[in-house]
Amino acid sequence: MPLFVVTFGGVLVCFGAAFLVLAYRIERWPTVPGIITESHLRELSRSELRERGYRYYRKVYETEIAYDYIVRGFAYRGRGIGYGMVDFFERSPAEARVATYPVGRAVRVAFKPADPRDAFLERGYTRRYAWVCLTVGAAMIIGGWRSGFALGAR
Repeated sequence: MPLFVVTFGGVLVCFGAAFLVLAYRIERWPTVPGIITESHLRELSRSELRERGYRYYRKVYETEIAYDYIVRGFAYRGRGIGYGMVDFFERSPAEARVATYPVGRAVRVAFKPADPRDAFLERGYTRRYAWVCLTVGAAMIIGGWRSGFALGAR
């Protein structure tokens, strides 16, 4: 069991490191002005819940937010809020997200220079996700390592 915990912790640390590198890159993407064109909340259907692997949840909410922006004279429509954003399991946080981006609101859109179709409104989310993976992974490695020594000492 300790070997599994240490191994899984190592995998989490690797994911966290990869997300940290990705966050570093995303935070340096250029930004352009954009405008919110669509913003609403949607409850996922039973079949969508099954497709996404939400077997034990009765209600899951998804925010559908779209924005238009122009890069180098070409118009784009984005839907990415932040890298790694997930669905909501309670209605109130999903409503708060929709309220943050009302239709017509001017926003700054960060885009990938090599492919402007890859764009986000919130760049800091990836860094937070990376630190969660790194912290939990490190705790699992330390805990698994210590319990392995404790078991080996008996």
